[in-house]
Amino acid sequence: MKAELLSLQQKPVPLPVTIADINRVRHFLENLENEWQKLSPGLRNRLLKLLVDRVEIVHDLHRIQATVIWKIGFKQKIDIERPVGNSRRDRRWTGEQDGLLRMLWPTSTKDVLLAAFPSRGWRGIQSRAIKLDLTRQVRHYPPHWKPWSASDDARLAELYVKESSAEVIASELGRSIQSVAGRACLLKIGKPRELRFPKPKLAWEVQNFYGLETVCS
Repeated sequence: MKAELLSLQQKPVPLPVTIADINRVRHFLENLENEWQKLSPGLRNRLLKLLVDRVEIVHDLHRIQATVIWKIGFKQKIDIERPVGNSRRDRRWTGEQDGLLRMLWPTSTKDVLLAAFPSRGWRGIQSRAIKLDLTRQVRHYPPHWKPWSASDDARLAELYVKESSAEVIASELGRSIQSVAGRACLLKIGKPRELRFPKPKLAWEVQNFYGLETVCS
């Protein structure tokens, strides 16, 4: 008992809460979105431990459902939609896709093939056709062709390094997507890494609600 009393006596007396402290907390909460970024990871964790009781997670391949239970009894339900994966398993060709490619590859146009396989690029479709030993029975040439000028090349380089799709660039230059891609390859114009490998974005939906025990208390 004496040791416990001595321990209590040796603890520093907490400073009283002042008006300045209250105003500082109020400013932090009113500007939480900006102020949060200024905190270190350690301070963020300490603050969350003070406010959050627990987080319950339910998930599958396409969605994450998190229920945040705050210490005051307030609950938030957060639905997070997972982006389409880009793993090796997701890129595998299925038997149904191979069958469709065998049927379309000999005579269909490039636009038809891209529409049939919206999650794949033209090079990926070509590579799969070669692996399956498929051949084209007809070739579809563009109805007209015009040479590239120096100004066309300069405009191509300007558009290619921006966040512009191939469709937008082709429309701007009055050429086909295949022509734009081929010219960029010839001139060794490449998109920045952040555009070639964009980070997938999560879709968030937050629902706020109180539990019955909180409403009735």
